[in-house]
Amino acid sequence: MSSGMVNPEEFRSARFRALRLLSAYYELTLQLRERFGAQDPVDLTMLVLIALGDLGSVPMDAELLAEKLAASRSTVDRRLKPFLDQGVVLKEREGKATVFRLGEDILWNPTPPPGVAADLTEEMVQTLMELIFELINEE
Repeated sequence: MSSGMVNPEEFRSARFRALRLLSAYYELTLQLRERFGAQDPVDLTMLVLIALGDLGSVPMDAELLAEKLAASRSTVDRRLKPFLDQGVVLKEREGKATVFRLGEDILWNPTPPPGVAADLTEEMVQTLMELIFELINEE
């Protein structure tokens, strides 16, 4: 078989794995949208960046968010305002910088709204573990 030809069975298997991974990504996106209360994809990306920075102990400031989102600082400030008002995001001084962190009830809420897991990671880990298990056992 030449390097330009694709084995049909390998192609189907690769398509199936891609489908499963994209399905898991979509499912996780829905869970994050619900938890963060973000309907817009840019807002969701912004909140995920804030969460990553906060959980990784390297909180985001408005300039870094603007750079990562390819947006202006004023756009980031405008998009952050409703989440700051709702307590989803907290604004804190860290030295000379103003950084953003997740509100405390976002990651752990012992009394979440109906249908929302108490721990943000519980459903995500379950979804990923099921996907990994299926993919491993498929081959």
